[in-house]
Amino acid sequence: MEWIFIISFAIVLASATGLRAFLPLTIVSIMAKLNLVTIPASSHFIAFITDDRVLIFLICATVIEILSDKIPVVDNFLDGVYSFVKPILSLISSFGIVFSKLEFWQAAIIAITLSFVSTSTAMVTKGVVRLTSSATTGGTANPFVSLIEDILVTIKVVLSIIFIWLLPILAILVILTSSILGFTIFKIGYRILKVEKTNT
Repeated sequence: MEWIFIISFAIVLASATGLRAFLPLTIVSIMAKLNLVTIPASSHFIAFITDDRVLIFLICATVIEILSDKIPVVDNFLDGVYSFVKPILSLISSFGIVFSKLEFWQAAIIAITLSFVSTSTAMVTKGVVRLTSSATTGGTANPFVSLIEDILVTIKVVLSIIFIWLLPILAILVILTSSILGFTIFKIGYRILKVEKTNT
């Protein structure tokens, strides 16, 4: 049963990374430093993220990310930059979490899948919401949207760490949401291509 909670935590963390690049891992790092993490994970991974130098870097990166995301125009620019950073962070954290209980190749497959599916889906969802906010409010509502994202990520990660029994439920919700959004995006893309072919 232990591997179910480990993989569930990897799924939750990957989806949270799609909204915030550094905040999810920073929360885990701080709580692990305070010995509040009850989720079984690789001792090497925990030792790495709780190293003082890594923790300081994560905190600084998180503060910069959160503050800069409250500035209109800058937030959209950084979203483009983080679109390359988030899958990498998701890959590293997911692999570090599941490697303790699985073979290397199994952990690699799960980490790659989560970083490109769960994280990417969350990124696309955030992008759509942010573009809608920018288009309808001229970017004035973006800081409030950003604050809501901060709160949602924090609540999701903290709850998954403190109330470990919630992990499978949260993971299932992430999978369902990703599946629905993925199908919707595919359907919209298919319709657009169909219309373009018809016009040509």
